[in-house]
Amino acid sequence: EALQIENKKRKGRGMMKIGIIIHSMTGHTFNVAEELSQKLMDKGHKVELKKVVPVEEQPKNPKNVQLKEIPPVEPYELVVFGAPVHGMAVSPAMRLYLEQLPDLGDKMVAIFVTQSFPFPFMGGSRSVGQMKKICESKGADVYETGVINWSRKTQQAKIENMIDRFCDFSDRPLKAPAGK
Repeated sequence: EALQIENKKRKGRGMMKIGIIIHSMTGHTFNVAEELSQKLMDKGHKVELKKVVPVEEQPKNPKNVQLKEIPPVEPYELVVFGAPVHGMAVSPAMRLYLEQLPDLGDKMVAIFVTQSFPFPFMGGSRSVGQMKKICESKGADVYETGVINWSRKTQQAKIENMIDRFCDFSDRPLKAPAGK
């Protein structure tokens, strides 16, 4: 019954405060995030695009990555995380950022990665899985994911399709509270 009440609230809610938090090494992830941000704003949402910034973009040892900028997630009702695939896995900066996050408290989350390889099984799917596992371990409700391949001629159509899926959250039921 409480879940139905929450669902009714979401359907009639209108504007949401949405954070798009990305790590971008070459600008591809940032470009996708900008397109998503614009579409969400066109739908009447308040959107903030923030970057996870490492001290050194490509440290000699990825395990030694340190973050210079760590955007907060608390102000947002919905959060989108985006990152490049790096070495067949999520970028070390985004992994560290997600691991350092506090509890996500049942926030709605969407995840996307960008990669140069032509097929998602070449690191993209694995990277999304890594990000999803971290987010869900912190209580997030991951409602959608996507992999954008920059070496495909169909990349713009794939970006548009993913953005449409990411924007279609208003009728999605909330995750049942823990213990119910």
